Amino acid sequence: MPHPTVHSWGSDADKSALGAWMDAIATWASNRGRSIFYGEFGCTIAQTAATGRLEWYTQHRTQGLAHGFGMTAWDDQGNFPLINRTSYEWAAGIPTALGWNDARVEPRAL
Repeated sequence: MPHPTVHSWGSDADKSALGAWMDAIATWASNRGRSIFYGEFGCTIAQTAATGRLEWYTQHRTQGLAHGFGMTAWDDQGNFPLINRTSYEWAAGIPTALGWNDARVEPRAL
């Protein structure tokens, strides 16, 4: 499965490759009567919003949920941040990319 790079992510080919990869995982799981937990997915800050970081999160969330996967995003307080641990503010665009459109969702509560 293609990983994001410092160059770009989000082309139709990128999205198609992600969908095909998830299709294969879902088929494997279905054939074995298993569920998938897609744990700790994340995109490094070397990828910016302009080069596809938020689209990467959005596509992984939407396609993962469409395949019925349980999911959690990764935040390592370093290169894969979702939350600023000093200000307790979300990284720009992350709540929307992860489908948390309710303004009441605050990092302190998580």
